[in-house]
Amino acid sequence: MRLIIGCLASLLASSAFADEFSVQSKVSQALVTPLGGILTRAVPVDLPTGTHEITVLGAPDLDSAAANAINFPDGSGLTLIAGSGTYAIAQEPIYQNTAEYRALKRDVDTARGALHAHQKLVAAQQAIVQAAEVRLTFVKQFANGGSSVLSLEQLTDPNLISNLAGQLGEQASKAINDSTEAKRKMVSLNERGKELSGVLARALERLDDIVPEDRDELVLKMTVHADKPFKGGIDLSYFAREVHWDMMSDVMLSQDKAKGALTIAQKAVVVQETGEDWDDVNVILSTVNLNRAAGTNLPYEWIRKLYDPAKRQGKFGVSKRSSYAESASSGALEPMVMDLEETPSGRGNQVSVAGQTQIFEINAALDINSAEITVVPLREIDMDVDLYARARNSDEQGFLYANVTNETGGRILPSTASLYRDGQYFGQFEMPEIVAGDEYPLQLGVLDGLRVDHSVIKREDGDRGLLSSSQIAESRFKTVVTSLLDYDIPVRLFDRVPVSESEDLIVKEYAKPAISDRDIEGRRGVVSWNWDMAAGASHTIEFGYDLSWPSGFAVE
Repeated sequence: MRLIIGCLASLLASSAFADEFSVQSKVSQALVTPLGGILTRAVPVDLPTGTHEITVLGAPDLDSAAANAINFPDGSGLTLIAGSGTYAIAQEPIYQNTAEYRALKRDVDTARGALHAHQKLVAAQQAIVQAAEVRLTFVKQFANGGSSVLSLEQLTDPNLISNLAGQLGEQASKAINDSTEAKRKMVSLNERGKELSGVLARALERLDDIVPEDRDELVLKMTVHADKPFKGGIDLSYFAREVHWDMMSDVMLSQDKAKGALTIAQKAVVVQETGEDWDDVNVILSTVNLNRAAGTNLPYEWIRKLYDPAKRQGKFGVSKRSSYAESASSGALEPMVMDLEETPSGRGNQVSVAGQTQIFEINAALDINSAEITVVPLREIDMDVDLYARARNSDEQGFLYANVTNETGGRILPSTASLYRDGQYFGQFEMPEIVAGDEYPLQLGVLDGLRVDHSVIKREDGDRGLLSSSQIAESRFKTVVTSLLDYDIPVRLFDRVPVSESEDLIVKEYAKPAISDRDIEGRRGVVSWNWDMAAGASHTIEFGYDLSWPSGFAVE
């Protein structure tokens, strides 16, 4: 095991240890990112003045710990002499600090308690059997030798002899019945004891199955000198790959005709798979990407050479490579690095921004079991919105939209969003990132009551004139949008027109009414008609285009 903390100071005057002891640590704080996290373990100690060797139990894999993994409080008077990681069987191994282990241990304790209680019942019943046997033996002995303890007068008293015989018979019968009943109960108790023993054996087997064969765990040994007595906590910080979080959102709309109250409720899904359950841990969520490169490399040399294509073609039978391929093989093209940053923010939680990184401090300590999903509510963003409808000419119905503006001061992070309208679930969609101050058309599901009917009026291809050297293609369409709503709503209908990148390919368009917007969101040829749709009204759009190009060519 490599030394993770080098010798930071020479040994102090006295090299003798004041004491040597072990202490159990636990996770106290977690800085969680979408790809890993920084965990802090609390190590409680009570140190007198002197030099001490401390074994920290419950420590994680320290191979990735930084050189400053051990942090002493300011003014503590503590100095780190040396620290190293080693493997040993811990007094309280990590696998015992899991929900699964605790549940199985409870099963074992319950089964053992039930068996012990049953064994007490068996002992009591055995005492009843023994008492009945003793009574029966006494009666038999008295009946066999009772005359030796009676006087001659008693032996000649017929009433006394009759009463004595009756009592002996009654006591003998009762003793036999009590013994028989007690033995019958013992048979039932023995069967029940076998069942309870089996339950305990199976519970012990299940508990033993989760105990690793190799129970050596990595523990941290550190030598610390205290200039003065110290009682408090030492922090151990390290990077953990087994923790991450993702953003999810609930988009909730309360609609009042073409107006709405919109709430975006953001929440974090936190997962840790360290093998250790966390109790009362302060959680901080961050959008920082811990896997980003810290620098860049110089490009390789780009050597350009001249060659005769004809000779190379004839000799090797290969065609000339494109300039792009040459650039790629020479290393002139830099690789694309994707910067993955995600994270939430929350109602009642502290939110701060550092550059492009957002940090969210959860306002309550959390219990997060290993390999379980924990959902943490973050914040709710409320806004009043104006609603409108969007549709394409190929759609059969319209969709409800609202333009939302991010006025939070930070990013609204991308997430999988669940949509609710007036309390009803409407499905899921992927909501993109909305940067501060930006406006985004937020989709809000199907708008029942807006019908779109699209039809082809004309589509013809052919030559222009008998002796013409050109060709023409004609297309005409009609779209009728009908409102079955009882309120007015703005509508935007989208379509597209061909775009020519050749002067020989001529595009002529027809539109009635006129097109409202062109090149929507930078997409060439994407157009829209915008109008206010009255309740119960219909709106017709006639649209088309002609393509013409020289004969001998084809249009892709």
